[in-house]
Amino acid sequence: MIFLLLLIMMFSVIELILGILPNAPATPAAVISGGDWMINTIGGVIAVLNYVFSPALMVAIMVVVTAMFTWEYIYSATMWLVRKLPMLHIN
Repeated sequence: MIFLLLLIMMFSVIELILGILPNAPATPAAVISGGDWMINTIGGVIAVLNYVFSPALMVAIMVVVTAMFTWEYIYSATMWLVRKLPMLHIN
């Protein structure tokens, strides 16, 4: 309940800040075409992998690869939290 309240307050503050700021200028065409090229390339690679592997296996592969790349950060954050728990007097 408190987490939800904090989340709503955070989004409200972000909306307020973005509402006060002036409108951003138009994005250049080169940036848009570069972004489209990157999205199309990634989509093509995913389509080929999806053709080779089943969708369930693709999800498992993506989860494992994501976990491999973020393991150090997740481990560091978990160990930091565990080290801080005695300071909170939680038994």
